[in-house]
Amino acid sequence: MTVPRPAGGELQITFGTEERPTVMRVLAAHRPDVVVWEVTSSPLVPDWEGTRPTFTMATTEDGCRLDFTHHGLVPTLECFELCNVDWGRFLVRLGAHAEQHG
Repeated sequence: MTVPRPAGGELQITFGTEERPTVMRVLAAHRPDVVVWEVTSSPLVPDWEGTRPTFTMATTEDGCRLDFTHHGLVPTLECFELCNVDWGRFLVRLGAHAEQHG
């Protein structure tokens, strides 16, 4: 059974050596299926402001599948290519961590 969690709260994340964190507001957190954030401040990648990183999980025959979409991160943004590659690297590491500790 999915128990909806109230939206709200915020995350402060640093990517590397940046001086100020990227700030994301939690728009939705429905355990265990969906997490949606909205980037409210991103000193490192200003193009992210107003975008919505979203994680969804679904049960499969072999276990589960995690899907990630960064809504608003579109090819017309200057950071698109680099961010697309970096998100891919992050998700591979996340998957390896989950498999090792799952």
